[in-house]
Amino acid sequence: GVSDLTPAPELLTADEIERVARVFARAGARKVRLTGGEPTLRRDLAEICARVRGAGVASVGLTTNAVALLKPTPNGGTVLDGLVDAGLDSVNVSLDSLDPLAFSRMTRRPPATHAKVMRAVEACAAAGLRTKVNCVVLRGENDAGLAAFARAFPETVSVRFIEWMPFPGNASAARAFPVFWRARRGVRGLGGDGAGTRRRQGGAGAGGGDKAAPARAAG
Repeated sequence: GVSDLTPAPELLTADEIERVARVFARAGARKVRLTGGEPTLRRDLAEICARVRGAGVASVGLTTNAVALLKPTPNGGTVLDGLVDAGLDSVNVSLDSLDPLAFSRMTRRPPATHAKVMRAVEACAAAGLRTKVNCVVLRGENDAGLAAFARAFPETVSVRFIEWMPFPGNASAARAFPVFWRARRGVRGLGGDGAGTRRRQGGAGAGGGDKAAPARAAG
C-alpha cells in the first residue's frame, strides 16, 4: 500500500474548494481542473464538481487514471454518471500503453485494470465529454508503439504524448528519458497540425513542466 498519502485533516474540504473556486472566478478564471493525486478517491467528488461549477466558472475538468470512473455508486449509476450530472465538461485520462503487461509494469497495477481504463475512455467520449488521453513516453517501455497508440482511439478522443520529467526523486529512471524528436517522428502524419504533431509546453504529465505532442489537435 501507499504509506505517504496526505492525512485527511490536511485535505481541502468541499467548502474550502468551493471558496477557492469562487475566488478564482472573481479574479477572471474561466476553467477549473480537479487533479490529484487521484481525485476519484474522494467520495464527495461529484459534490465538489457541482459546487465548483456553481462557483462562476464556465468549465470544470478532471485529470484521472480512470480506474474508478465506471465503479458503481449507491444511487445506481457510476462515478462517471455522477460527475456528468454534476456538470463535468472534460476529462484527461493518464494511460501509457495499449499492452496490459506494459501498463502493469508502468503503473504497478494488475494487467486486468487496463481494460477498465480503456472502457472508461470510451465511456467518457460517449458521454460527450471533451476527452484526452495523456501518454508519458518512456524509452524501452512504450516508445515503439506510439503510432498504434494514437490510432487506437476515435477522432473524438485527443491523444497527447508527454515527456518524462526527471527530478531528484526519480533520477534512477533517467535512462528511460526518450529522445523526443524520435517520438514525434513516430506519430508524424497522423493528424493535428501540418507536421502531424505539435509540441506544447505544460500539460498534465509527470513533473508539471513537461512537453506534450498531440497526435491530434487537443482542443
